[in-house]
Amino acid sequence: MKTKFLQLLTFFALASTFVYAGEKSKGSIKKEDLKTGYHISVKLNNFRDTVLYLGNYYGDKKYIKDTCKVRRGETFVFNGKEHLPEGIYIVVTPTMKYFEMMVGKNQDFSIETDTSDFVGHMKVTNSTDNSLFLDYLKFSTRMGTEMEMLNRQFPGVRKMPADSARVVKRMTEVDSLLRNYRVQFTKEHPEVLLASIFKAMPEPVVPDFPRLANGRRDSMNEFYYFRNHFFDAFDFSDERLLYTPIYHAKTEKYLEQLTVQHPDSLINGCDYLVGKAKANKEMYKWMVWYLTNKYENSKIMGFDAVFAHMGREYYCNGGAYWVDSAKLKKICDRVTIVENTIIGHPVINMILQDSSANNHYFHQEMKHKYTIVWVWNSTCGHCQKETPELLEVYEKIHKKYDFDVVTITEERMTNKDDPTMKSWRKYLREHPNPWLNLRDMNNYYDFRTVFDAYATPKLFVIDSATHKIVAKQLGVNQIEDWFDKKTKMEAQQKK
Repeated sequence: MKTKFLQLLTFFALASTFVYAGEKSKGSIKKEDLKTGYHISVKLNNFRDTVLYLGNYYGDKKYIKDTCKVRRGETFVFNGKEHLPEGIYIVVTPTMKYFEMMVGKNQDFSIETDTSDFVGHMKVTNSTDNSLFLDYLKFSTRMGTEMEMLNRQFPGVRKMPADSARVVKRMTEVDSLLRNYRVQFTKEHPEVLLASIFKAMPEPVVPDFPRLANGRRDSMNEFYYFRNHFFDAFDFSDERLLYTPIYHAKTEKYLEQLTVQHPDSLINGCDYLVGKAKANKEMYKWMVWYLTNKYENSKIMGFDAVFAHMGREYYCNGGAYWVDSAKLKKICDRVTIVENTIIGHPVINMILQDSSANNHYFHQEMKHKYTIVWVWNSTCGHCQKETPELLEVYEKIHKKYDFDVVTITEERMTNKDDPTMKSWRKYLREHPNPWLNLRDMNNYYDFRTVFDAYATPKLFVIDSATHKIVAKQLGVNQIEDWFDKKTKMEAQQKK
């Protein structure tokens, strides 16, 4: 079974999959190469397999760094001619059981253990980092076992004042023992990675703020103090922390729990984190990559504005030194498209045509409070399924919420005899609707740029007075709920 080190650190989050990031070691390494290489021997008693993997943490993921295959019963030796980045590494069996170890400056060491109890039977040779790590694991495992026992006891003694007080007191003592261990360890071994992790772990202790006039605690100032001091003990210049789960865990907590979940607040939070990470080149690289990727793939409406900001600010402005020109162009092209469709961005005033080739100025057709723009394709399977569903919703609620629908096909057309034109008109005849159905007869507009229509259908809700996007990424079945919440919010704002 895997060690409980990360659980004992209280908030580390393990990645659920391994990614290959290296090849099997070949040949042996000479002793003179150990100044720049690594030589890690692992003996697993009672292990019947012949393959073992060496993995490492990197941000929010775990990667397979090396592979070793031996005859049954032999010692596994991972070696290479270049030093491994210092951090927490993982020895992984083919059945995905694993244990952690420290890789520091000295990368020539041996570990022997037993698959029945990795930590309990572990022996370390020639590695101060891992000897210290093992001592902590054994101590924290004892404390963790006692804490689990106390937690099981507590429900049974909850209504017995003397017994419950005894249990709570011991819980507090166990927690203090762990804390004191870490503090003392950091004083005695300040240079090792485990000390850096221990220093980064504690969360801010909030001082006592004066009570409010009504006698209540000043929770707002307490929150801001906690958030503003959350990274005080985290050394962003220590690149080793990137190769542990703590860097990602702290980043996630700051964004998800200590930052208002609104694009503007998240943008400020991202800029703050990137600013901190500039203390180290690799820490900065990961932070920029991770935040950009996180919000590009967010399913929450409006959060793509964070991606657009990250891309524009840190990639397109020349800050992503690790990206080649071809990749950079793709990213910046994507940023431009997303910027056109973020919440609050106005939709351009296009000149489009209906099925009779009459021109329509897009903005002038927005005659109700809200306009739903439905970007679709008459041959798209999803569009054919969802367009009738949109009609059902429209007929049910459009008078209640004062909105209309304008459809725009992204099919490219040339003239009235164009096959795509015939297909579009045929669909409209067979599935009539009361909406204004438009297309770009002159192929003037690139709807992939205007509406991010690489896939269809796309739905946008436009404020007809300002021509700005107020909602998107809604499923047809979410439209009524969105209008209901929007109406209630507007009524509250008036009050």
